[in-house]
Amino acid sequence: MSPYNSISQSKWSHGFSVGLVLSDFVENQQSVNGSDRYTFEPLFKSSFEIWNQYRLSDRLSVNLSPGFGWKGARLNAEQVDYEGVYFVLPSYVEVQLIDYVALGAGVEYSYLISLGESSDLEAYNLTSQVSSRHLLASIANLRIILTRNVSINVEYNYGLNEFFQFSRFNTMGGFRENINLKNKGVQISFTFHT
Repeated sequence: MSPYNSISQSKWSHGFSVGLVLSDFVENQQSVNGSDRYTFEPLFKSSFEIWNQYRLSDRLSVNLSPGFGWKGARLNAEQVDYEGVYFVLPSYVEVQLIDYVALGAGVEYSYLISLGESSDLEAYNLTSQVSSRHLLASIANLRIILTRNVSINVEYNYGLNEFFQFSRFNTMGGFRENINLKNKGVQISFTFHT
C-alpha cells in the first residue's frame, strides 16, 4: 500500500447513530378572520443513520450520514397524529472547538417515503397528497465526544420547503383556512464510530 493511501484512509471515520427526535411542524396558516387556529404539538420519533466523517484538518471535518428518520406532529384540535417516514442525508461541516466539543452546520436532504394520518379510530395514507417529497432543511449540530469511539450529538433542523398543504372548512362547508407544513425538530443521538 502506498503512503498516500494510508494517509487518505486515516482521515475517514465510520460508524452508526441511533437517535430520539422531538419532531414538530412549522405551519404557515392563511385563514379567514375570526377562525380558530389549529396548532400542532411535538411527538417523539426515532432515527438511524450510517455516520461518516472525513477530516480536512485536525479541527475541521465534513460529515455525511445517510439513514432513515421518522418525523411528525399531533394536531391538537382533533388528536390526530401525522407521521412521515424519510430517507435522510444530513451533510455538514464540523469544527472541533476543544478536544471534546465540536459544532457543525449544514443542510439535510430528505425524501419522504410515506406520510400517514392516524387517530384511535382510523388511519389514512396521505403520501399521494404531499406537495413535495424532496425536502431540504438547515441543520446545526453540537457533538460531545465521550470516548474515542462514542459521542452524543444534539441536532436542530428546520425545514426550508413545505411538504404538505391542506384546507379546513367550517360546518357549513365554507372555507376556513389553508395550512402549509414544514418539518422541524431536535434530535439527540448516540454515535458509535471508529
